[in-house]
Amino acid sequence: MNERITGKLAEHLDRISEIIDRIEEKAGELEGDTQAVDDAITVARAAVETSQEAVAEQAGKEYIIELSDESNVKDDVQKVVTQFRTDIKATVETVREARQKTVDAARALGQAHEQSTEEPETSESEESDELGG
Repeated sequence: MNERITGKLAEHLDRISEIIDRIEEKAGELEGDTQAVDDAITVARAAVETSQEAVAEQAGKEYIIELSDESNVKDDVQKVVTQFRTDIKATVETVREARQKTVDAARALGQAHEQSTEEPETSESEESDELGG
């Protein structure tokens, strides 16, 4: 189960990284101030990297059930299952965080795009006319 789940999480992180690449590409096409987008991309990439490390660490874990005696089988199994669930939940949370940071970067891109399209481009002669010169 651990191998299957961590494999899926790694696939999600690959897709998230591809999305960040596209956000970065589109941000490079924008004119004007893109600092907020650049900062959000940096945060998203850091979150993905942190999550990738957590997934790799989780993938390396083995959960071995050591039975003490027949009367404690249920408790012995339950302890290992509980530990696995706790570990996997923490790992999944890092992927969710990376996803959210990527959504934040996409929103920052959208806002920067709106700002760049709202600002009317004026020529120097138009500016001069507006300033009375």
